[in-house]
Order: sequence, then structure tokens, then C-alpha cells
Amino acid sequence: MEDLRIAISKIKLPIELPAAAFSIKDAQIRLSDMIAIVNALRDNLRDYLDTEQTITSVTDNIFALPLKDTRYLFVKLQECSIVSVDIVSRY
Repeated sequence: MEDLRIAISKIKLPIELPAAAFSIKDAQIRLSDMIAIVNALRDNLRDYLDTEQTITSVTDNIFALPLKDTRYLFVKLQECSIVSVDIVSRY
């Protein structure tokens, strides 16, 4: 398995998410299917995710995906696309 930072560096951003993953609430577009984020990531990056833990919405457009090593993968959305992916120790 390649290094996590190398896997992140190979991501070509932005990554458009399927329209079906979103809903409109209070005149705002909101992500209703967080698994769409996981499915949009490269296979080698998904290998680092802890599938036993829950994805957390940090803000309306930032999501924390738990990693197996207890850190988090922060994924930032803009409109209907992933625009940023980073590793954080805690939030």
C-alpha cells in the first residue's frame, strides 16, 4: 500500500459527485449521501479509511472521514465537487 500522502497527491481535483448524492433543504444544496464521497475517491485511498467508524460533517461543506490510523481525511466540497483533501490529526 502506497503512502497516504502520495495517494492524496495523485488525486485530480475537482472530483464531481453525482447529483443524486445531494438534496435541497432551505434553498441550499446539501450532501445527503456521504458514501458518495468515499465512492469518488481512488481505490488506493479508500484502503486507508476506517469503515467501522462514522463520517462526520464538520461544517456544511467539510467532512471528516476516519482513517485506520486514528487520523481523519478532511474532504472539502464546493458546489457538487470535492475540491480539497487533507489529513488532520483531530478536529
